[in-house]
Amino acid sequence: MRKNGSKLISIQQYRLGDLFMFTVIAIIAELVCYYAQGWFSDAAFYTLNLMVPIITIVLVRWGWWGLLLTVAESLLYCVIRGSVWQGYIIYMVGNAAIAIELLIIWLLKERLNKRWYWAFILVLAGWVAVNFIRACLYAICYGNFLSAMATMFGVSDGGLLALAMGEIIILICRKFDGLFENQKRYLIRLDKERKEEVRRKEFGDESIDLDSESLSILNRDYDGLD
Repeated sequence: MRKNGSKLISIQQYRLGDLFMFTVIAIIAELVCYYAQGWFSDAAFYTLNLMVPIITIVLVRWGWWGLLLTVAESLLYCVIRGSVWQGYIIYMVGNAAIAIELLIIWLLKERLNKRWYWAFILVLAGWVAVNFIRACLYAICYGNFLSAMATMFGVSDGGLLALAMGEIIILICRKFDGLFENQKRYLIRLDKERKEEVRRKEFGDESIDLDSESLSILNRDYDGLD
């Protein structure tokens, strides 16, 4: 395949480059969201975690490969915060619950891109799964399940405000052609569109009407025909 007229690359190379790009985006987003509270300590009263929308995009594009990015983002989250071992369990296992989105993506297939509410539901499902498992693990490690639920779904950096921001990001991203789409299907679609464009340039948009006699001639198997 070719990307934007560049040299020929394989689908594996394209996927590797794409995953690397989103990994960089996830790292930058995590670092900015974390350190912004210190940079604007007088004004900042809430931090956001954008893990759900970023991972959702990658899961849509490449399927289970996006879970590798989940591991990397979860490790970074715990390391920069100096988490104890319980924190690693809560966030690494909890964040892995976003894999529930893979089932929804598989069930919806092409329909995911046809209506905005499917994308909305996808993000919501991932957010609920992640925060619910986080809350359960937090309760196992520290007790008080109800308090953990209120924290994870409410005032944590992955709470309601993060959900709202994530939904906005996804609804914007789906407006861009190919960004919020399975990349194998996207590349196949691009190839079909390119071939159709070539056909139109060569033959035009007018249909060719053939009478029954012409069709009969064309259907015959002539030897030596050019």
